[in-house]
Order: sequence, then C-alpha cells, then structure tokens
Amino acid sequence: MTDWLGYAIPLVARFEGVARRGRDGLIYPYQDAVGVWTIGYGWTVGVNETTPPITMAQARVQLRSGLVEYVERAARFAPRLMSLPPLALAAVASWCWNCGTGRFRSRLARPIQDARYAAVASALLTPRTARGVLLLGLVRRRDEEARLFRAGMEIA
Repeated sequence: MTDWLGYAIPLVARFEGVARRGRDGLIYPYQDAVGVWTIGYGWTVGVNETTPPITMAQARVQLRSGLVEYVERAARFAPRLMSLPPLALAAVASWCWNCGTGRFRSRLARPIQDARYAAVASALLTPRTARGVLLLGLVRRRDEEARLFRAGMEIA
C-alpha cells in the first residue's frame, strides 16, 4: 500500500519546499500564493497565523501522514485509485496534496474509476494558475505529475 510514498514524498517535497524558517530553526506559518495559511511542506489543514511553529522532523511526519490521509480520502471517491502502480499513484497523491480531495472528486475520480487513464493524465495538467496568474512552479509541477502518471501507467 505504501510503495507509492517512496515516490510521492520527494515529489511533493521538491515542489512545496519548506518556507519561513526562522533563525531558531523552526518553521513558521505563512500565506501561500493563493492566500491560504500553510506550514511545513504545504500543510494547510487547521493552519492560521497563530499556528505554533514546527520542527523539520514534524514537517516530515506531517507530509508522510498527510499524503496517506489524502490518498485514503481520495480512494473513497475512486476505489480503483489503490490499484494504480506506485508511480502513477504518487503522481495523483502529489496533485491531491496541492489541489485537495474535493477537486480530486470533481476532476479525477470518474476517469480513474472508469479506467480512462489518458483522461486522468490530461486532467493532471491543471490547474496551472493561482488567482488567475500562471505560475511557472505550478506548470512544472503539473507537467511532472502528468509525466509520472503516464510513465507509471505506461501511456505514451
């Protein structure tokens, strides 16, 4: 079940990074490009300006457990998700981490459940904007997620 984490963790870590490190070595909450309060590797659940800082070790635990939680939630909408090869599942997990399971339900669940994997790869290419502005980091991330999904599913 967790082979995909070996791909997902470095993928998400590379694109999210860890922002707002203080001189004390702790990681502080900040507002991302969309204005959402975030901490660690892009964790947003329950985060606001008064959220206490965390350590790097806590950020890593948050990322790992959060990815598992997101995939488990997404699998409720598309049980076939859990049968995807690890690389493809990691790509979807990264997308869910960034876009949320609500968007997964509306954009990816049906094509995954219907085994329309080329459609999934196409859907992974969006969104590429935040507040209507094209962000090169999102373009790179979406391209990489779609590429990894295609490679995992052996789609040309």
